[in-house]
Amino acid sequence: MDTRTKIMESVIKECKNSLIGKISTVNVSKLAGTSESNIFKIFKTKDSLLIETFLYLDNKITKKIISNYDIDTVQTFNEMAQMLYNMWRMYLEFFAKNYSYAHFYSMFRTDNKLYTADVLRRQNSSKDKIWDFIVRLSGDDEEVLHQIPFNLFWTLAMDSTLAVAQRMARGDIELSEDNIDYTYHILFDGIFELVAAHLGL
Repeated sequence: MDTRTKIMESVIKECKNSLIGKISTVNVSKLAGTSESNIFKIFKTKDSLLIETFLYLDNKITKKIISNYDIDTVQTFNEMAQMLYNMWRMYLEFFAKNYSYAHFYSMFRTDNKLYTADVLRRQNSSKDKIWDFIVRLSGDDEEVLHQIPFNLFWTLAMDSTLAVAQRMARGDIELSEDNIDYTYHILFDGIFELVAAHLGL
């Protein structure tokens, strides 16, 4: 693991015991086995350090998902629903099995100073690919697409999933097949029904 990666992993570990805005770069440097001055040679500012750490973690989970599934090969709504379930489950389990990752990722996403529109654009997300598929299914019908509140659906599903994953990682909720299935159906059944209705499926 290179120094840059060690520093970002150390930020995530340090965040477990601190608010994201109060992370100690001195402690981070000790965890990473480097100097505080070296941290700022690499990342320039504390905000930059936190943003790059978030994007590193986001890329880590996205690569794990994208490398297993190719949304471009999906042809039907049911195939998309099954693939989305598989991808969502990987997302949930990734965070449910690592509290430090879940805690940092969640804290960053709720910090309006850090989680800006620019950071959102830089995320390597499967969101755009799923939207492109919905566009394909609609026949690129702008009137139909305008009626689908996709950003609302995505935010609701992802933020709720992350909250459940944190509780699972902390041991408040058991990471079991039943709880995974319950969570999925509670979050997605209504969303799929609404999207399918708008698409006339």
